[in-house]
Amino acid sequence: MERLKRDKRRTPSSRAWLDRQINDPYVLRAKREGFRSRAAYKLAEIDDKFHLLKPGKRVVDLGAAPGGWSEVATRRVGASGHVLALDILDMNRLSASNSSSSIFSTIPAQSAESDAGRGARGGRRRSL
Repeated sequence: MERLKRDKRRTPSSRAWLDRQINDPYVLRAKREGFRSRAAYKLAEIDDKFHLLKPGKRVVDLGAAPGGWSEVATRRVGASGHVLALDILDMNRLSASNSSSSIFSTIPAQSAESDAGRGARGGRRRSL
């Protein structure tokens, strides 16, 4: 178990999170196996149980950053499948040739949300 240096600038909750993160077996395994995040093992577990990702399938990963799920999906759908990883956060490109990543929106989320929900909340709708 690795210990974290005490830093007076960190809150107790931040120190606790860092302690858990440093000693988390999935974080260590992800580093060792070259995955971007520990979340890769969550998708692998879901797919092992429900068999969602099959060779040749097309997968869209919304909110993909940092890309752990996309890495697993790319491996599972194989060369005949395709993975499209979308996020508003920057993300390093996936290494497989059957995948691509991009930013799916340049509109601030708050603006898009307020425009989309205006009619549903009883606000005035504008006709085009």
